[in-house]
Amino acid sequence: MTGRRPLLEWALVGAAALWSLLVPLVAAVALRLAPFTLEGTWRQPALILAAGGLQIGGLLAAAALGKLIRGFDKLLLASLTLTVAAGWSAAAGAIRTALSADPQSAAVLQLLIGLPFLLFLGGWLAGRTRGLLKGWAEMGLSRPGALGWALAAAALALWPWGVFGALGDVHQSLSILFQSLVTGLLTEWLWRGLVLGLLVSITGRRWVAALLGGLLYLGFEMPAIVSEGGNDIVLSLLAPLAALGLALLSTELWARSAKDSTGSGRPGVWAAVVFHTLFLAIPRLFVDPRLDEIELAHLAIRLYTPLVAGGVALLLFIRRMLPPRIARLPIGPRIRSLLTVALPWAAAAGAYLFLGAPGLTNDGYLIILEQQADLAPYAGITDRDERLGLVHSLLLATASESQASIRAELDRMGMMYRPYYLVNMIRVDGTTRGMTAFARRPEVAAVIRNPNVRRYLHRWRLPGLDPITAVDEIPWGVDAIDAEQVWELGVTGKNITVAAHDTGYDWEHPELKGSYRG
Repeated sequence: MTGRRPLLEWALVGAAALWSLLVPLVAAVALRLAPFTLEGTWRQPALILAAGGLQIGGLLAAAALGKLIRGFDKLLLASLTLTVAAGWSAAAGAIRTALSADPQSAAVLQLLIGLPFLLFLGGWLAGRTRGLLKGWAEMGLSRPGALGWALAAAALALWPWGVFGALGDVHQSLSILFQSLVTGLLTEWLWRGLVLGLLVSITGRRWVAALLGGLLYLGFEMPAIVSEGGNDIVLSLLAPLAALGLALLSTELWARSAKDSTGSGRPGVWAAVVFHTLFLAIPRLFVDPRLDEIELAHLAIRLYTPLVAGGVALLLFIRRMLPPRIARLPIGPRIRSLLTVALPWAAAAGAYLFLGAPGLTNDGYLIILEQQADLAPYAGITDRDERLGLVHSLLLATASESQASIRAELDRMGMMYRPYYLVNMIRVDGTTRGMTAFARRPEVAAVIRNPNVRRYLHRWRLPGLDPITAVDEIPWGVDAIDAEQVWELGVTGKNITVAAHDTGYDWEHPELKGSYRG
């Protein structure tokens, strides 16, 4: 019977881990169907919290069993660790979903809840009876780790975004960096700090802990991973690949930061935090969120980035397994560390400066007001000049009255803007600062980003799939108006300049690109 006890305990640990994986996977499938089956702002957060409650309930039952059965310390520790992970994953997912329209506030709320949650509850669990300071050390918070390798890997995996993308305004860029830092910090503290550290103490083998930790990480984060692509099926399929590449390299950085390659040293978590933050931030910094079509170049980079991250993780693992005399270059450690960081980032910076689009983009947004002029009473006026005069006066009065408080606030903020009256709205130029605050005002119907998308120097298109590139064929619209019959008369429009007043021109159209005057 004594020999069966370890097998029974490990079977119960496996059952608890399997339960932890199945519930998020079912929740991930439900979240993919949620836009079609659920209504209301709080339905998706409620679904996430319900799945988290079910997950935590099963894990607490396993923890209680480990407490009741003498000698089942591994079951108790594993169940409590998974309970902490499940609690934070559910809370973070609910916050992100409930505040999806305001990611900055979501990041602040996650930071306010996550920091004490992981520092104190996680630190207590990691240190157990030895105190918080010992727990934080076990989580890797006291060691900087392999920061140079994290920075070098980020440059190698993420440099194409700087070539094929374009930066937004300062406010938006800082906001993205903050949101990415919060996610990277809390995720790595939890998974590479707390979970992996405790799995090492349970299994006794670092590679087993890394394998189990990576599997659990992907399972727990699956609802967030599949929702990254929104309703776009291609992005949703690429999101798990990105998460896998991120997990592989973050885990390797965690392992590399130990004092030696035998597994006896204490790993540090900060290298994984740095890479995780950059991995999340850089694609969002260089991709315009207003794009209504998928850029082929960006899809290619979304495939390139996780593959390179996984490849770098494999190379670093092989290098860590080699004897030091073979793996190390015959130069001093400081110079070696400097070159490890400087060379990849110098190449990435050069590619951005010479091949990309350096500088910030004039983002901005449109504030569309709720009150719009009611022109129906003037429809019956037969005198054209009288009707236009009355309509014009009403439009101006409506815009002037309803926009007054918003324009005063924009002046106080020092923002550049332009008011409109045909559609009662205000265009804010130069920055996205204040978008969320204006969207909450009762007199505002909607706040949307300025539809002038960023200019990308390199855009890949597939011939035959993009009608704009099919220049050898007569477009269907031209054929529909029998333009060929007019061409036969010698009227082609050649050397004629056409002027118009509108905002809907595609200056990349083959018929306009060579002569468009702006």
